[in-house]
Amino acid sequence: MISQDEVDEIGIQVSMDDEIITSYGIGGKEHSFSKRIEEIQVGDFILKDVYIDFTSFKYHNINGLLGLDILTEGKFAIDLKEFKLLRS
Repeated sequence: MISQDEVDEIGIQVSMDDEIITSYGIGGKEHSFSKRIEEIQVGDFILKDVYIDFTSFKYHNINGLLGLDILTEGKFAIDLKEFKLLRS
């Protein structure tokens, strides 16, 4: 999930063809839209032709969240002592 504010200037905006998604969690209800993206890169890991959700984050200093689907696909590990994302 990526903040809509972070992608406006590169032309990623909601359109009538996008699926609208409602998520529920501790913070309540959130709405986002899902859009097919040709390519996204996290470090040296590249995903092609994936659907990414975009929303407006209500939290300070958070511009996106990596889901478990991306973390497992990229074989990432999280170093909680150093707060770093590692590739195995």
